[in-house]
Amino acid sequence: MSLNPRQREAVEAAGSVCVVAGAGTGKTHMLSHRYLFHLQTHGFSPLEIVAATFTEKAVAELRARIRQLAAEMLSPEDEAIAELEAAQISTIHSLAARICREHPDEAEVPPDFEILNERPDGALWLNEQLDLALESLPFRLFEKVPPSVLRGVVLALLEDPLLAMRALAVKPDAWEARVQALQGPAFKALL
Repeated sequence: MSLNPRQREAVEAAGSVCVVAGAGTGKTHMLSHRYLFHLQTHGFSPLEIVAATFTEKAVAELRARIRQLAAEMLSPEDEAIAELEAAQISTIHSLAARICREHPDEAEVPPDFEILNERPDGALWLNEQLDLALESLPFRLFEKVPPSVLRGVVLALLEDPLLAMRALAVKPDAWEARVQALQGPAFKALL
């Protein structure tokens, strides 16, 4: 399958490219060609290129397509063929985990960190932490806010530490102003 003019433009673009398209429109095909374009035109090694996508299924498809194109477009003696086996073609999550493992100080994580959802006891740990967090809240809060709402808020904070950090940085005396500032746009969005 050849590239259409828009795909070719994305493949040969000098800088970053953002491709937004529906399922079955050739994004993986285009990305495979862009990968090979960088190997052939810029002389990069597969070990110098990062390709990331969202799911393991998409990674497998992308890796297979890149291998197939490399076999078609490169000489069998080309080192890139062998290097493709070690190329960083992964999910975004795997890429982030690799970066954190290779650079724990810069990522501000312990060198032996674990990804919670990779652990079989991850859901149990999260529920235990949720229960502990809810137990630490003052009872008067439960009189004002339904427990199900509090549970949802605390769960959201536990699942997204960056969101939690931003939320907890807002001092209580600023809450009313923040709520009022957000109410107007929220009501307009509902209408």
